[in-house]
Amino acid sequence: MGDTPEALAPAPDYAATARRHAWADLPDAVRLRLAALAGGRVDRVRLAGGGFTHGFAGLVDGPRTVFAKATPVDDEHVYPGYAREARVLSALPSGLPVPRLLAVEEIPVAPQAANWILLVFEPVEGAMPGRPWTIADARAIHDSCLETNAALRGDARILSELGPARLADEWTRDRPHLALARGWAAEPATRPPFLPRCFARHVSANGSPEAAADLVRLAARGPSALVGDTPLNNDLRADNVVIASSPVAGRAAGTAWICDWNWLAVGPAWADWAAMFPYLYDAGLPLGALLGWELTRDADPDDIDSWLALLGLYMADAGGRPELATSPRLRAHGRFTARITFELLASRRGWVG
Repeated sequence: MGDTPEALAPAPDYAATARRHAWADLPDAVRLRLAALAGGRVDRVRLAGGGFTHGFAGLVDGPRTVFAKATPVDDEHVYPGYAREARVLSALPSGLPVPRLLAVEEIPVAPQAANWILLVFEPVEGAMPGRPWTIADARAIHDSCLETNAALRGDARILSELGPARLADEWTRDRPHLALARGWAAEPATRPPFLPRCFARHVSANGSPEAAADLVRLAARGPSALVGDTPLNNDLRADNVVIASSPVAGRAAGTAWICDWNWLAVGPAWADWAAMFPYLYDAGLPLGALLGWELTRDADPDDIDSWLALLGLYMADAGGRPELATSPRLRAHGRFTARITFELLASRRGWVG
């Protein structure tokens, strides 16, 4: 029983995936600045448990509450993402279900030490979705994607100022995960054991498509499937969403606030929403009904499957790489997401295990 795909790729606790800088790890100058932004003192710090970077991120409570991110500018893993997110959020139009960026500062901390970047946001009190998944949370995420996409689609200023990558290029050009499907099709022994059982079969049965061979076809469809003119978050998952527990900025409790915008890319309007499908399917939500919602109602099913195939291949590749001390749950996330993505594709494509 211990070597089943489910046992080899269990669901991580997405509320406890991060190993972050603690409040005590921040330089004095950063803590003093955050205390000033929180109204003069800090009474409590609530670190964000979700995510896969070690940068500081959390709610800072004082006379007022702010959400803050901070990292040294010489941190080559975290700083580029924080800097990119600040640039993206500064360019997005106001009024979207995206936490408002209040300030971006680079703070000197010591003569011989690297400066720190500090991002400060309007706080959104609430919870990560998926604990457990509900139709209401899925609908809230869909509706926030729908609204954000409508506001950003074809926005010439965002396209010119930010120069976002094309989703099709981002996911199909010179990426190591693209070779996986071809390798799995040619050499079944190379298929990792956390894949669904359908990958154990090399010869199709009862006329059903062979999983790895079908993945090759789906991945090849990516350059055309992912064409579009909508700026997308391109990293949408449960730990990048907050379901508000109270009204924020005139929006009702229950609104899905979309966070972490450092991977902005341009593609089809349905792509962010469809990236949530493996988690919703794994939770037992009625995916057929969700596919009929506005964003995916008219999308080509083969295009959606191509996107899912690329996501699954990327996650399988990531999940098979060496563990990272700075992000100890990242590889488990990759293995779990690959498994459930391919389980969804097996259901949609008729792969037989």
